[in-house]
Amino acid sequence: MLQVVLLPTTLDAAAADTATTFDDVSERLRSTLRGLKKSAPLRTPTSMLPSTAEEHPLPFGDFETSFARDVLELEYGDTEDALDERLRLIAQELGLHAEALRLSKEDAKAASTNTFGSSDVLRRSGSIGSRASRSTGLTSNFSDFCNRDPASLRSRKKDSLSFRDYDSFLSRGSLSERRDSLSFTPPLTPSRSSLSLALSSPSEASPKKHFRKLRGLSMLKLNRNGSDSSLPLDGCPHCPQNAFSQRRAIHRLPCGHRLCTQSLRNTINAGTQGPLGSVPSCCGTPIPGRLVEQVMTHDEQTALLDKLSQWDEATSTTPSTRSRPSNTPHHPLPTPHPHPTTLPLSTATHLPGFPAHRAAQTLQRARYQTWSTTQTHHLHTAHSTALTALQHRHATALSDLQTAHATALADAEDAQVQAEADLLAAHAREARDLATALRHMEAYCAGTLGCGAPHGRTVTEQDLRELGKAHAARAGLPGRHEGAVRVLRGEQGRRLKGRVKRQEREVGNLVRAHGGEVEGLERGFGVLVRGVEGKREGLVRRWEVQDAVFLRRLEVDGRLPGVEWGDDDDDDDGAVDGVRGRTDSRVG
Repeated sequence: MLQVVLLPTTLDAAAADTATTFDDVSERLRSTLRGLKKSAPLRTPTSMLPSTAEEHPLPFGDFETSFARDVLELEYGDTEDALDERLRLIAQELGLHAEALRLSKEDAKAASTNTFGSSDVLRRSGSIGSRASRSTGLTSNFSDFCNRDPASLRSRKKDSLSFRDYDSFLSRGSLSERRDSLSFTPPLTPSRSSLSLALSSPSEASPKKHFRKLRGLSMLKLNRNGSDSSLPLDGCPHCPQNAFSQRRAIHRLPCGHRLCTQSLRNTINAGTQGPLGSVPSCCGTPIPGRLVEQVMTHDEQTALLDKLSQWDEATSTTPSTRSRPSNTPHHPLPTPHPHPTTLPLSTATHLPGFPAHRAAQTLQRARYQTWSTTQTHHLHTAHSTALTALQHRHATALSDLQTAHATALADAEDAQVQAEADLLAAHAREARDLATALRHMEAYCAGTLGCGAPHGRTVTEQDLRELGKAHAARAGLPGRHEGAVRVLRGEQGRRLKGRVKRQEREVGNLVRAHGGEVEGLERGFGVLVRGVEGKREGLVRRWEVQDAVFLRRLEVDGRLPGVEWGDDDDDDDGAVDGVRGRTDSRVG
């Protein structure tokens, strides 16, 4: 029953009717895709492709569901993971290195940072952002039955290089001279271990730094004639033994040493400055990628990954040193699983069931091309719509902020004018009151009433002194009023300048936030486009395993020729580049 479910052949396909709608693109991206209407399949026991799915209402907005339905033609409720597991079990039963077909759980669980700010799409497209996800992680190591172009593989590795690739380099590396593995730096002697290299290498440092490193080295109390076990394992030897240093973050290495963040960075930098192909290590043990990613800056991480990518390309194109003539006799190691030769197409055509098997793969290729074109078109449309809406929202927010700033500035200026007017009115009242008081004081000190008759009161020296003070106050009143106005205007000017600076900072922060949103939109679009392209890689890998199972059942040694894809990739890449160019110009 398992073979009947797994190995039907689909020979007929109808045209595709697709439609996509996008609502509320600023917060949520919903893409709906209608499946292809397929005719009844013809089943043959030699085909490796699943049967046509019955018509069921599916959530077409789900990226994985649309791929499983429209390309893989899985039954309703079936998933690509289940298909890969069934294929792995079949290969395992036939003895085709089933372990190589096992999906990487770590890669399958890698989170995806897509799309245009939609949380539900983030949840349902978990495999799009992973280079070896559910769609592409079927058999990354199934080299016995693969026939890939090395240049295309290297370009894909370089385009999507991450620290998962760094860890894969470490898993493939060894201290041997294997040409296709990562050549780790040999373990250093105790006097030149990775710790001492990171702490006491004075080749390009100043004398003061050299003395500081020597002092730190003396704190290590290294035994030059001993082993690496003399290094302290309970704390960072680079840090002084005090209460402050105990609060630093300590990272434990696989070799057992504990280093602080700065010492670990020095060790990693010293390892990356070595010969091409060396990786950061301590005591000959490579430093895991999670630690490198945790302590290194973004530029340092990019430089390290670029160096590893260059070494991988060099080892893929440069002949091995073992092939060079040597005076010593060389005994090649036996290859446990040699690569089988590719069968000519004329020979493969005469194999029983090959026409139906290849026709099924060709139809699946056509369905993928239709699905890929539709998805890419929908992605470009959604991206353009989301970008336009985002730019409109940004322009509106910036205009509203500038309007609010202008209104606040005008209100502040009006308040300043009103405050100055109130101050001048207070000064006028003060001058008027002082003049009235001075007139009364002068009449009193003159000893007469308003009619000219004496008032009969005694004018003392104190009264005369008060009259003099009033005259002095009236004489200094204009200067005092002018000084008060100048102080008020100066304070108002300082406040106005501070308000303008705050408004400029707010505008700058808003523009930077808008730029971050646009960058996130572009990253999400790139992740989705790479997810669509990654589905093709998953198809090719699945076909390779299917071809291997097909030949194993026929007991034929070799490898089937791959399915030709034509020049559709160049056209797709050109279309993608054109759309990206238009969006970049629109962003700028």
